[in-house]
Order: sequence, then C-alpha cells, then structure tokens
Amino acid sequence: MRPAVGRAALRVAVDARSLLCRHPRGEGKSLLRLYNTVLEQRSDLEVIFFGDSSASGFDRSLPDTIRVVILPTVTSRFNAWENLLFPLGAKIAGCNVMHCTSSGAPWRTLMPMVMTVHDLIPILFEDGQSAGDSKLFFRRLRRGLHQAAVVMTVSNHTCQDLLKTFPMLERRPHVVHWGAEPLIDRSPSAPGVPTVLVFGGEARRKNTDYTIDRFIGAAKRVPGLRLQLVGISSAIQRTAVQHKIEAAGLTGGVSMIGFVSEALLADMMRNSTLLLYLSLYEGFGLPLVEAIGCGLPVIASDRTSIPEILSSGAGCFDLSNPQAIEDAIVGLCVDARSRKRYAARQAALLPRFDWAVAAQSVLTALETAMAASRSAQTLPPDPNSRLEKTTNSYPPQEKPND
Repeated sequence: MRPAVGRAALRVAVDARSLLCRHPRGEGKSLLRLYNTVLEQRSDLEVIFFGDSSASGFDRSLPDTIRVVILPTVTSRFNAWENLLFPLGAKIAGCNVMHCTSSGAPWRTLMPMVMTVHDLIPILFEDGQSAGDSKLFFRRLRRGLHQAAVVMTVSNHTCQDLLKTFPMLERRPHVVHWGAEPLIDRSPSAPGVPTVLVFGGEARRKNTDYTIDRFIGAAKRVPGLRLQLVGISSAIQRTAVQHKIEAAGLTGGVSMIGFVSEALLADMMRNSTLLLYLSLYEGFGLPLVEAIGCGLPVIASDRTSIPEILSSGAGCFDLSNPQAIEDAIVGLCVDARSRKRYAARQAALLPRFDWAVAAQSVLTALETAMAASRSAQTLPPDPNSRLEKTTNSYPPQEKPND
C-alpha cells in the first residue's frame, strides 16, 4: 500500500530480540502488541522485526503485516549483533528509521533512530549483574541518548532516573506508558481455595524471600491458603523456598513453576484471589495492569514506578510495615465484598493505559525521527558534546542497597 499523499514512506527496523526468542516476557509481548496497534493506525507502514540466533526458539505466529529478518549471532565480542549486524541489516533491507527498543543503540545507527528505555536497573540497582554488564549497559544507553531523535520511557519514574543520571540530556524523554487490555468480566467472589499469585525469581529486585514471608504470615490466619509462585526456574531456589514453607509448618499449598505461556498465565490470574507484587524496582510493572485487567486485586510495594502505575494509594504498601501487607492479604481472602470494592477501585485505573495512545505516540516519534536532520543521526558519538563530557565516568551514582 502506498503512503497517503504528503506522507513520507516509513520502513521501520525494530530490534525485536526481546520477542523473537523461546520465552518472550513482558517487554517482548508488549512490543508485538504495540506494533499491531501502530499498524492499525497507519497501514502503509512497513515494519521489519530483527532478531538474532535466539529466534530459533520462537514458535509463535506473527501477523502478515510484520516481516522478520534473522541475523545469526556470529560472535558476542564487541556486542557485534547490535553494533554491526542490526544497523547493516536495516540498511540493506531499505529501512529509513530504526527503533532501538532495549535501552541502548548501535555505535552508529546509519539512519534516524528512536529509542525506548524501560529502566536503569543495571546501573542503579544491585540485582546480581556483573560490573562488566553494568558498564556495557551504561555505554549502550549513553550512545543511544546521544544519537536518538526521540527518546521514550515507559514510565515517568524511568524518565526521572534518566534525567538524574544524565543531567545534561539535551532533549527531555517522552513518557509512553504501555497499554492494558480491556477488563475481563470476572466473578467478584474468590475461588473455592484462596490463592495468592506471586511473580518471583532469583533477581534481588523480585524480593521473593520477603514476599514468601508475607504469604506465610497470612497463611497462618487463612486456613488452606495456597501460593502460586511463577518464575522460579532455579532448582536451588525451589529447594530453598520449599524448606522455608516447610519450616513454617505449611505443606502442600505451594506450586512453583518457571516460565508460563500467556494462556496459562491468564488462567492463573482468573483463578487466583490476588496478586502479591512486592518488587523493589520496576521500570513499569506490566503484571500489575495485566492482573487488574483480569479483575484480580493487586497488593504491591510502594517502590519506583509502582505507585505511578497504581496511582499511589490504590494497592501500594510500605515494605517496612509487613503487618499491614499481611492484614491486606487476609482481608482480601476472607471478605468477598471488600475484594469486590478493592478490585473496582483498581479497575478504574485501566483507561490510563491505552494501547491506541501508546501506538500514536510511537508513530509520532518515528515520523519525527524521519523529519529530523539525518546528519545528526549518522554520526558516531561526539566526545565534545555536553552529554558525553558529563557522563563519561562510571558508575553515574551509588546504587541503593534496598
């Protein structure tokens, strides 16, 4: 299809590695949902998803409107896929704008570029990453900030993190929240067996041990309370969790699973009583809006982007007050009316997260990049720029302990 009169043709190269892999998680799923909506708004747009060798494990179908190009990873040295294969592949494919979707960019983009920054966890939070990984993230991010015609963040919290870490940033990032699906009609009463759904994992920011302790405290007051723990892939962590549960005198009420499909996750959300999401650091917090969209009440921490997503008082709890969290769990498990009111308050937040609005923002960013001076986008980072001079040291600031 030809572009509308007066509109330049757009062929977008998208870094889709977060989607084109065996187990796509929130970032990848959101990327596909986003571009499906972008294509609904501008049907003449050409979209090419670029992936690496991990795409061999991707077994899902994609719409015919999205083309896929796989560039096998020859070597991990010099971040070769991002720095060489992606920009060259985009150029060969005839793309005229790039969307770097993972908080970083190639050394040289070869064309106008927009960048999405999800979070600054690798440089602002001690989450088990190596010093080398943190430095690489910092360099990739700084490079992207220098070259991007438009920088987008998925939350105001991430935007503020960027501005604090890179105080001489010349263009303020645009906050583009992810969208939420329409609310699913769900019975307000709890399942036959009250069940707490938790997203855990080995990453420190998941706060898994603290979260399990809050479940244990509530389970002593709610007979038969069950725990569905998603994201536990490590055998060592599984054993540690099981020992913790058994030491508390609770057996048979815990289910642990690693990666779950979208269909299974939706089923788990429909059949749980509440989502317990006591994360220490989030760039956005997609499970929050997914749960609310399923009519599932959310008890969450008051850290980083979470109060922004939940509008502060709607389900956020101070982690220094474990008793209040356990009381909230018990209340939602035993009182159907309270649970219904709680879920209704949170459901009122969903209109703030509209995929159509997000898609329009991304489309505007792509068109803005095309209209921007190409010369600024095709130059390598300038060591004399204010951004390069003021952010040349690493780390940019001390990482918090909690």
